[in-house]
Amino acid sequence: MRGSRRARRRRESEEPGPVGAGEPTPEEIRRVVEPVVEELGLELLDLKYGRGRTSALLRLVLDHPEAAVTVEACSRVSGAVGRLLDGL
Repeated sequence: MRGSRRARRRRESEEPGPVGAGEPTPEEIRRVVEPVVEELGLELLDLKYGRGRTSALLRLVLDHPEAAVTVEACSRVSGAVGRLLDGL
């Protein structure tokens, strides 16, 4: 019992919560983020957005059409998307 409760708590803390009123929907975020990702030469495969207790969480799943996605590419996307969303 004890292990399963701990695992459930860990899963709950890792998963984003529902989007609240006044928050952008994942579809709205995708429309804004996807052109930035494509401009950097990558493809946006999936996007998940939700609110935690104290902050929001945005997860992007990326692909590169011809090579592996590098840490540097992820860093460039993170910076560009962060600046974009901060300006909204």
